[in-house]
Formats: sequence, structure tokens, C-alpha cells
Amino acid sequence: MDHFLNISPYRVFNQDPFANLISVDNNQPVTLILYSKFSDNWLSMAQINKIIITKVIEQNPDIIPYVIDVTDKNFEKNYDLILKKCSSVICMNLNKETGRFIKKLREAASISCKYIITNSLKSLGYQFKYFGLDAFDESDSFLCLCDSDEEILKTLFPKNTVNKLDILSLNMVKKEFKGTKNLVFFGRLNPEKGITEIINSLQAYKLKYGSLPNYTINFFGEFDYTGKSNSQSNNYRETVLKLLEVQGYQDQVRFHGFKDKNTIRKFCEKTSAIGIFLSTYPNENYGIALREFLSWNTAPAIISRWGAHQDLINEYESTNRIIEIGVNFLDSKPVINPFDVADRLHKLTGVKSITLAKVDSKERIFALINGPKKRAPIDKSILLKQITRSEQSIAEEFNKIYAKHAKILKIESVKLYLSPLISIKESVLSLNNKPLLETDSEELDQPKSIAVYSFLNNKKVEISRKQIDFLIEENLLFLGS
Repeated sequence: MDHFLNISPYRVFNQDPFANLISVDNNQPVTLILYSKFSDNWLSMAQINKIIITKVIEQNPDIIPYVIDVTDKNFEKNYDLILKKCSSVICMNLNKETGRFIKKLREAASISCKYIITNSLKSLGYQFKYFGLDAFDESDSFLCLCDSDEEILKTLFPKNTVNKLDILSLNMVKKEFKGTKNLVFFGRLNPEKGITEIINSLQAYKLKYGSLPNYTINFFGEFDYTGKSNSQSNNYRETVLKLLEVQGYQDQVRFHGFKDKNTIRKFCEKTSAIGIFLSTYPNENYGIALREFLSWNTAPAIISRWGAHQDLINEYESTNRIIEIGVNFLDSKPVINPFDVADRLHKLTGVKSITLAKVDSKERIFALINGPKKRAPIDKSILLKQITRSEQSIAEEFNKIYAKHAKILKIESVKLYLSPLISIKESVLSLNNKPLLETDSEELDQPKSIAVYSFLNNKKVEISRKQIDFLIEENLLFLGS
């Protein structure tokens, strides 16, 4: 899309690959920035990439940055030149393309070169299946953006250097918040970004307090589904709109589509909208939309205690700018209880004025320094050894770090609600009248049959454990109160 075009690292330096590299004096330190154009598929990632490069270069003025797209075939033709000139390498977004190229680069060179893997995502463990551990050694330093990723990387690579890069300082004055009738979310409209939970909080509020909250929910962004293929993947937009139709809340939810940040900021300044960001997205390692919202200094934000959001909760601990929502695990899946969201909305209803505390945070300086010259094989941690054996176990270990205070809930001990889109007739589950999963009568008679409740009328129905597991995975079953 056009709104990605001026964000890529190429545009930061306005460079033509290899045009000037030949003329660089060998005594000048050149930092080669490995970049894949596929990293710009998401606007937020493209923005973060630009910020990272800009910050690293600002903090290290003596180096000469040189950005190269690893998908550019000219890169492979210039190995000798690259290795002669570069003193360090920054890998923007460790992914299939950049990881494979690092491996190729090392196979082609007999010299050691320090690699700084930046913006390492929570899915780092999964990426090893593409290029193997021999892409790394003990000279490598890892650079990340949140405390959770820092802990994950130190666990995976106990002998390597791991640093957290602060890339956005906040200096906000004391502010009077005088209430609002608007909630706002901006970003990708994705199931793992808490969109369904935000909408379901309306019905949860009605069930608990007898009426709807006096808020209009404003979504800025485009619908997508980037998770694995499931019952909602074909058209998540259709699923959400149907959810609103079934619940009858179309008038309280507005979809503004994609808008630039200035437009969104003006909306927030005009309406004093409360931010609501309930992500349980596996790679929520920075949360740029939430950080930008807070920097606008217009209203508090309701946020999930997940991933990089935990950093902000800690940073704002002594202020009243953050209203946190806990994340728990239901059958190893991170879940947010819409009734918890309803409680927070209820407490905010009728608020006439809140004094938002002053915030003053500083950036940590990151210096590019030469690493050890001697290469040594990567030290395999216990967790790292598990990667090739079980991706699921890695996901669970990472999740525990991404939700530090989460409770592990047993299905048998909590109240569960069916999505309003789910209907049950003669043991057949249907989503929007399309059959999903059938359970025979014998299975229903088994002890593992469990009672769940309709979110629309609170009626109890019995479904099998097999159906329970399926609905949890599909984000069609959630916690009650």
C-alpha cells in the first residue's frame, strides 16, 4: 500500500545500493544494515524499523550506515566488497530472508563479523527452522525493544550479549482529563489485537450492570487475519460485523478505516477518547500505536498486561494514565475476560475529571562496539534445545514471559461463554449457521462434557471437551464472570 512507501530504511538514507560503498575508506567503520522488503508488510513494523535505524545511527555518529535489501541479487554478487568494508552488521527483523542471508554470508567468509540482531521478535524460536543455529555464534549481540524479549533472548542465548533499545522517550506534562464518551483503537483489526474482546465488553457490561455503557467505540485501521487458517480467517471483517448485528450494537461501534496518524491524533484531541489496546498478539514487542497514543497526552488508556505493554505498565506505575487488564491462560491460550473490561468501563463512567500525572522518561543510549574476533559455536540453552523438538512447548514458555502475572485457569473451574455467533443444534456447532464441528451422542454422555453459557441469554448448554478445545482455539469461547 502507498502508506508504506516512505518508511523503509532505503528512504531513511536515500541510498542506491552499492553506489557509494566502493569509495568508502577502509579505515572508516561501515555498519551494514540487512533489510528485507517483506518486513514492510505491516505499517507498524515499517515504522519501528525506521525508528530503530534512525536511533542507532543518531547514537553512533562515527559509523557509516549502509542499507541493503537482502532480496536484492546484487548483494550476493558483492560479498568480497561487503566483507572488506563492514565492521558490524545490523539485521533488521530476523526472518526467513535475513536469517538465510546471514548464514550465507558466514559460509562465504572466513573472517568473523559482529552481528547485531535487532527487533528480535517473540517468534525468534520458530525462525531457526528456516536457517539453523549455525547462523549464529557467541560473537553475536542481540538487540530488542522490550523486557519480555530481553528475558527470552537471555534464556535462549545465555553467553551472548543482549541489550534493550529505548527508542521513544516520553515527556508529558500534568493534564486534566475531563471525561469522554469515546473509546479509540487504531492498528490492524485482528483477532489477536483484542477486537472481539473490545466488542464483547459491551454485552458483558449489559449482563453485569443491566444497561449498555455510554461509550462509542471507534476503530481506525484495516481488517486482517494473520494467524493460522481457521473458521474466521476468510473474512474477519464479516465475522465482526455479524457479531455486532447479532448483539444489536451497530450504532455504538464505528469503523473509520485506515487513517494517517495526524487524523487519528486530531480525533483523540477533539474527543478526549480513552485508548483501548487489548492485544495478545504473539509478537507484541513494542506496541507503537499505544505508545503514540500515550504521547499525545489526551486521555488514559485501557491496556492488556501482555508483552511490551508490561513495560509501559511498569513505567507508568506511579501515574493514573494506564488502566490494566489482566491476561490469563485458558488451555495454554492467552485470554482476556470481557467482564474485566466491562468493570473498568463502569468505573470510568460518569468520571468528570481526572488529573493525569506528569511523566518524564529518558532514552538509554546504545553504543555499537566491536565484539570478540574469535568465533565460537552458539551455546545451546535448555530452551533452545527444545526448539527443534516441540514448537508448542516454546510457545508456552514464551507466553509465560509475555504475561508475567497470568493465572493458568482450568476449564472445569471457570464460567465459559459461547460467542454470540455460535449456535448449537442436535450437538452440531455452527458459526453463522455454517457447521463447524459435530459431536456424537456418546461423546456428550462422557464425563468430560462441560456446561457453557450463551452470551446472549445466559442459558446453559452442554458441549463436549473436544468442542471446548476447538472453540477456545478459534477465539469463540471466552471467560465469564
